[in-house]
Amino acid sequence: MAHALHTRLWNRLRAAVLLVRGASSVIPAVPHLERQVLVQESTIHRAVKGVLRGV
Repeated sequence: MAHALHTRLWNRLRAAVLLVRGASSVIPAVPHLERQVLVQESTIHRAVKGVLRGV
């Protein structure tokens, strides 16, 4: 997704495309630990807000 945005919108972007990714780890089988490793909606929300504040 980041690559597609960067490629298509390069001339209109005010800031670099931010990569949001999960932890470099084995994905646990237990849901409460899985949430710590995989990207969550709140992680994306914080990243978007952070970029918008910096623009």
